[in-house]
Amino acid sequence: MPGNVKCNVQAVIWNADDVEAKSAGVRISLNPGQTVSIDSSATESFKLRCGDQADTLAAIDGNQQFASK
Repeated sequence: MPGNVKCNVQAVIWNADDVEAKSAGVRISLNPGQTVSIDSSATESFKLRCGDQADTLAAIDGNQQFASK
């Protein structure tokens, strides 16, 4: 969600094997051009990049990029 020329991100993280479905949440505020990595394990990572003027938020996966407005 764009706000104050920043990308404000809210993420919910949970273990799919948890029958009680306990979760944790994080809030991240990115400046335009900044990237954040959310690691799910030692070998897996999910990356997000804030676009110019916080007009887009892109999920980056290796050579692929997916953008959202």
